[in-house]
Amino acid sequence: MPFRAVGRHDQARGVGSRAGARSAQCRGAGRARRCAPCRGRRRGRAAGLRPGARHRARFGRYRAKAGRAADFLARYSIGAGASWQVVAPAKVFGPLSLNVDARYDNFADADVTSIQPWLQGYLLDGRLGLSARWVHAEDDIGTRADGYVLRADLAVTPHVNLFGGYADAPEISDGTLVPTRTVFGGLSVDVSDPLTLRASIAHEQRPTFDRSIFGLGLTARF
Repeated sequence: MPFRAVGRHDQARGVGSRAGARSAQCRGAGRARRCAPCRGRRRGRAAGLRPGARHRARFGRYRAKAGRAADFLARYSIGAGASWQVVAPAKVFGPLSLNVDARYDNFADADVTSIQPWLQGYLLDGRLGLSARWVHAEDDIGTRADGYVLRADLAVTPHVNLFGGYADAPEISDGTLVPTRTVFGGLSVDVSDPLTLRASIAHEQRPTFDRSIFGLGLTARF
């Protein structure tokens, strides 16, 4: 399913540019009439719909930015999710669940609402997890974007897990929907009972540039 976005201007010529010049149509216009390319000023790295998978429902989220360095982030975000197990675990096949996540992001120049229904199932006695996610996002002037995320998780040992996937879905940067294709992967290792070491790599293709992202983190559980 290819990425699809519709708006007042051609997305390929405007959305996602590092410095988007305002069109004559939008000069002097208020926030409600401003087109997506004219809001496409990039003041930092993208934030928003990132590839991933969750095993439980999540209800409620609030995030506030602080300082000029975080201007590209939403001023606040509210999210909620739910999960339904439609097939019980069996000997070889694990549980199959139907999930949905929704989020509202408030930016200085735009409001973005997204909804993500997704399906997750397990094979090989629960060692292999597969998920497929549909992503729909829409801003306050009616610009819409759709995409998908595919992901696989494999428990190599009780303490080592691998994951990888592909996404063709919109990223939200400074309130602008940017078409992005991403290949990602990584692993997690349980160093001890409360500590988990995580490493990841992702390569993104955007209309104006490509980039590779490397991540390394340590998670402590209390």
